[in-house]
Parts: sequence; structure tokens; C-alpha cells
Amino acid sequence: MIKTIPKIPKILSPWKAVLALAMALAALAIFLPGRESRPALLVVLAPAGGGDGFPSEDGGGAAMVRLELEQPETRPEVLIQGFAALGPPRSSYDGRRAVFSGRRSAGGPMEIWEMSAAGSSLRPLISGGDRFDPCYLPDGRIVYSRSDPKSGSPARRTLHACLPDGAAESPITFGSARDRSPAVLPDGRILFRRHALAGQDPGRLLVVNPDGTGLLLFCEPAGGASIAAGPWTAGDAVLFAEEAAGAEWQGGGELMPPGRRLVSVSAREPLGARRIIAAGELVLESSEAWFSSAGGLPPGGWLAKAESILSSTAIPGYEEPLRPTGFAVAAPRTRPLKLTSVVDPSKSTGTLLCLDVHASRLAALAEEKRGRIRTARVLSAGGLLLGEAPVEPDGSFFIEVPADQPLHLELHGPDGLLARDESGLWVRPNENRCCIGCHEGPELSPENRVPLALERSAAPAVARSKESGIPRSKGGS
Repeated sequence: MIKTIPKIPKILSPWKAVLALAMALAALAIFLPGRESRPALLVVLAPAGGGDGFPSEDGGGAAMVRLELEQPETRPEVLIQGFAALGPPRSSYDGRRAVFSGRRSAGGPMEIWEMSAAGSSLRPLISGGDRFDPCYLPDGRIVYSRSDPKSGSPARRTLHACLPDGAAESPITFGSARDRSPAVLPDGRILFRRHALAGQDPGRLLVVNPDGTGLLLFCEPAGGASIAAGPWTAGDAVLFAEEAAGAEWQGGGELMPPGRRLVSVSAREPLGARRIIAAGELVLESSEAWFSSAGGLPPGGWLAKAESILSSTAIPGYEEPLRPTGFAVAAPRTRPLKLTSVVDPSKSTGTLLCLDVHASRLAALAEEKRGRIRTARVLSAGGLLLGEAPVEPDGSFFIEVPADQPLHLELHGPDGLLARDESGLWVRPNENRCCIGCHEGPELSPENRVPLALERSAAPAVARSKESGIPRSKGGS
């Protein structure tokens, strides 16, 4: 009698077992998304007493918590604590990551940090030096505001951009000003706030391409007011906080009381109608909160509910109450356009083309007889002559200028200086920058013609050292 031997089940080798388990977990992850893929609210909490969106260094530090948007009744989860200061976070376009500025210890630099939206994989992107207000660009890079310790003015900031890993840091704005709070518009351009360093400058909102080209005015605060916070983008809306020292008359005969107000303008028509979202007796201690309420959170008073939950949240190591100072909605959103770059690092100059110097709001230019404006001069911020070009009979001029530095323009006639612009515009290497006129109205469209200045090559930049530069003209030609 022949006995059959029972079949022994085949045992997987260890490496095949591990592979099978990994494949099973990957398949499960498709149907059970991770925490970082679920919509959430990331909230920065800081002790009272800090200004400008950052807590004071001696206030006990800052923390960041996560609130689940789909389960708002759950208690907040503490993601970060123990930092001396935290700036407002900004989420990636897929909602899975967040970037923010943070000061690890009192007296240390404000550095750029990144983590998953669930709080894992916290890492410093760029260390050393103060950097603020980071946000993601559509191509994956990160833009932020950086202080310049070599300038001698701690308040001076310019916008910089870097690769996703923090490498290849380079400036995209230039000049002695305070550039901050970059935000990306739906068309891919970067919107930011600029204040002059001297005096009580009310500030302006400017736009620039991600490579630093195409600098333009976006909008200005209402008369008598200054920009106090923002800007932020919410779909097609751009929001920023204004602060008025005294009461002022608005359109329609309405008297607007002093204090802060949150303003909304269209990203496509920023010089059009303005909408006041909050004003009057309402004190906007954190404009970030109002931005989130207006543009990023579900309707129905959810923000009030979130504030109630946050007020009852106890965080170990913090004896005094913490208040919200910044929000980010970590959820997928539409990625803005990716803009191509014209910058050529191998070049050191760009060009300026003006179509007609008589297209101006200044009476001295608009009413000047054609042919009497003879010369356009370009000077550095320190008064060195960088270039000079003739003004053609049709009012146009075309000139080559050094790249990556703020420029001042002067127009001269037979009797000397006629007009001066000290806005500090710049060109990037290989940029061909064009303007309609000099101090022209922002709604003006150019005449459809080829300017005479383009019939000749651009007047070359003046090759001068700082020691041999010509000082700015005081009125003589």
C-alpha cells in the first residue's frame, strides 16, 4: 500500500513576505488616505503681547495645532511647541505639506521650516539669517522675505526664492525697502507688500513675476490710510488690512471711522471696486483670522467654533493663555499658472523702453511741447549715471541699463531737469521692460504704433565705477 505524503504549504521567503506586506499596505492606502490628505486647519498660537504676527521672545514661546475640518468637535492636536516664535503657515497646493518661519530659541534667527500637514517630517529648509512669510510657488519653489544684514538696516527686506530643498537661494526684488508677505495670484504672479524704510510710508501692493521681472503696481490704500497687514489671496479675491488714523469719507458719502478694516479687491481688476469686509469698532488683532473666515473656511460660523475650542485647549508648558496669530487651510486647491522665465544669468543688463514721455499725469510732461524733452537719464539709487538716451520726436526712448539694482529716472530739456522718478524699479538680466509713459494713469492704453526709438539699438549702459560716477543732477542739464 502506497501512502501519500501530505502537501506542505509553500512558505514565502522573508524578502518576498516583506514585499507582499508593502504591496498590501500601499493598496490599503489608496482607500484609506493618510491624515495629511484630510482637510485641516493649521493654527499658530502665541502669548498675547507680540506684534506684527509674531509673539515676543519673552512671552513663553509659540505653538502650532491642527484642527480637523471634517471633525471640528475633536480636540486640537499639538504639532509644534517650544519654539520662541512662529510665523503664519502656508500649505502646499495638494494640501499635504506646510511651510512657515520659526525661531527655535530666543535670540536665534527666524528660519524657514517645512513639515507634513500632519506634523511629521519637520525639517529646516534654510538656516542662518532672518527669513519670513514663506509660501509655495506653482513650480514647487518657495518664495519668502529675507532681511539683509549687510545693508545696515535690519528693517530692509527683499523677496527671495529657493528650490524645494532650500538650495539655489536668489533675490527677486531689489532696493532699500521692506518687501514682505508674498502671495501667489491665480495668474501665477507674486503679490507682495512694500514699505519705504524712511518716514511713515503707507505702503503699496506690487506684483512681480516669479523670476523678478515685470514689476507693476497692484493697488494702493485709500487716502489717509496705510496697509497694516496682508495681502492674502482667496480665489479671485485679494484681501489686506488698512489702518486709518482718522475718520474719512468713502464713496457714496459714507463716513468711515478710524481704526482697522479688512478690504477685498478683485485679483483681475485691483483698481476697481473695493469691498470693506470688516471695519468700525471691530479690532482686527489678527487679520489672518479674518482672512481665513472670509476666504478659506466653510461657512456657518465655523471660525467662532474653532476659537472656542482653541480657548479651552491646554498645551503643556504654557502657563498663560495663547491666542491665534496665523491660520492655514491644509486642503487641495487650484494650482496657479506656472510662468516661464526670460532671465539669462549670463547677461548683466536689460533694457528700458518708454513709448511716450508725454503720456503722464504730470502737467510738466503732458503739456510740454514735443521736441523739448531731449534726454532720458538712468541713475543708481546713489546718484551714479548708469545710462543716457535721446528722447525721440514721438516721445519714446530705448536704453540699456544694469540689471538687479534699483533705478531712478530723470527727463531733461534745454533748461535742465523736467521730471524725476525715484520709485526704484529694476530690470533682471535679459529683461526687456516697457512702460507707456512717465507717471501715466494706470488705466491708460498705448497708441497702436511702432515707437521711433526702436528704429535704433538701445543706448548702451554707461560703464562707470562708483568712484567715477556722475552725481545726480540738481537741475542742470
